[in-house]
Amino acid sequence: MPSAEMRGLEELLENQNVAGRAPVADSQGVLAPKILFVAGEVSGDEHSARVVTEILRRRPGAQVFGMGGKALRAAGMELVVDSEKYASVMGLTEVIGSLPKIRKAFKMILDVVEKRSPDVAVLTDYAEFNMLLAKSLRKRGVPVVFFISPQIWAWRKG
Repeated sequence: MPSAEMRGLEELLENQNVAGRAPVADSQGVLAPKILFVAGEVSGDEHSARVVTEILRRRPGAQVFGMGGKALRAAGMELVVDSEKYASVMGLTEVIGSLPKIRKAFKMILDVVEKRSPDVAVLTDYAEFNMLLAKSLRKRGVPVVFFISPQIWAWRKG
């Protein structure tokens, strides 16, 4: 992965005393960040998996957890929410029918944020969900990085 994609995240991880949280080190004294990843779509899952693979290569003690699918699980992320079960929907009719599951996924993520206090959240695409989640995370003092920002231009006028 090109280092430019990791630069902002690396800077954040290097200054791990984020939002008043004390840095945590692994058994070798290397900072071991807690990183929340959220990818609700297959393409975001695949892109995020490459980032998680690189993070775990650079920081083997990192705790990476959140919402994703098969690719993120294979990359070593602890799935708190399986996006294939709770979040992967398309089309208005399917979205409306899936609102209870989507709300449950949102709550599950906020519950794990409260329990584990991630140092940073990396949100990948998944426009409406991640924009609302980013707002909730910032209120809780969790810095947010959009790896692939939601395509607002495709969703809203103006």
